[in-house]
Amino acid sequence: MEEARLRARLAGHDGEGGGGSMRTRAMGFRGRGGALGWAALILLGGQLILAGCDESSPLRPADLTGLAQIHRTPDSGDTVAIDPRQVIESVRPADWYQGKRAACSLVFDDTSWSHYSLAAPEMEARGFRGTFALVTSVVFDWSIWQELDERGHEIANHTRYHASMSTLTPARAEEEIVNGRDDILAHIPGPTRVDSFVYPNGDAPSWCWEIVARYHRCARGAHGINPPVPGNFMCLAGSGYYHPFSVEEMNANLDQAISQGGWYVPYYHRLTNQPEGSHLVCPVRIFRAHLDHIAERSGDVWVAPFGTVAAYIRERMALRCDLVDTFSGCCLHVWTGLDPAQFDLPLSVVLTFRVGMPEFILRFGNESFRVAEGTREITVEVQPGGYTPVRIEMAPADGLQASGLAACSQRLHSSIACPTEK
Repeated sequence: MEEARLRARLAGHDGEGGGGSMRTRAMGFRGRGGALGWAALILLGGQLILAGCDESSPLRPADLTGLAQIHRTPDSGDTVAIDPRQVIESVRPADWYQGKRAACSLVFDDTSWSHYSLAAPEMEARGFRGTFALVTSVVFDWSIWQELDERGHEIANHTRYHASMSTLTPARAEEEIVNGRDDILAHIPGPTRVDSFVYPNGDAPSWCWEIVARYHRCARGAHGINPPVPGNFMCLAGSGYYHPFSVEEMNANLDQAISQGGWYVPYYHRLTNQPEGSHLVCPVRIFRAHLDHIAERSGDVWVAPFGTVAAYIRERMALRCDLVDTFSGCCLHVWTGLDPAQFDLPLSVVLTFRVGMPEFILRFGNESFRVAEGTREITVEVQPGGYTPVRIEMAPADGLQASGLAACSQRLHSSIACPTEK
């Protein structure tokens, strides 16, 4: 059940699928010992990353730049082994999963039946999963929220009584936060933690940030679009919508996030089938039209729950790698230094091959891939942890030429340009 839940949150899948670990199935991977269908290299100052994806997973243009130049072919003819460090020019972590230009998290506040009856079905019809922030004192039927959790949505904490934090003492505010979290953990059997918090009424005093951080990994309390590297995970921004609801405004905010490379977090309170809404009640026709616009721009935007995107950012910021020598040859080691029990999402990275590279064969584990001449940039996924054999082979003449060129080039010594986690 947990595997299906995470798979749906990360990739927007329907929860069906075969074996594999929770995190590998979530992104279409198989286990480390299984078959891999495509791969890529990453060099960081003489250090390398490489990742593979399940052969059965579709290769999408948004996932791979220059995809048409990459062909998986049988080995043919004699080859010479080339140091992988001679092939990669640069690497950077992709801001968003699958190399998308922006991220989007759909959030619903205040515990409404319409979240279950209208919002969730509309999102799922488009392959999306959202975040439902519960005021736990008004939950009278926990079974519907249990079901939404099982279907891949996120259940977030909106406190027990929806009291504005600035009206409370620090001790009383902490009690509200803890009680809401504990109510969720007591009634939702799947999760072992509640990642996300939503400040009631958007009231997020600075003294409260430290308290929220004791119990949650991220919180929404500001207004606007989040940059790729947020300044404060305990007061992230969102875009709230109220009467009169304008789909043009909603679509414009999404488009702005894409143009800025940011993280768009639209949030709603209630939905209605009535043609017109009220202060907090949005007509489902408006919501549906905005979802259609998000779906139309799916090549540019990654849609995932609030807590999933926040966790991805933290992992991306902490990404490190190393190419090590073992008794079987070169292997890559990728890690973040974060607790794997809490941060276990695959990450997307962008690599650039050296200009003028001839065609070469990449061997990763038991798989072989032919990379065409002129291929420059690829976006792929890496899974922190573990060691995987890496080998590059070329035709003898090309290999000698590549070795000579590499000998004249300066070795890179800098590591990946990831911001320090805040």
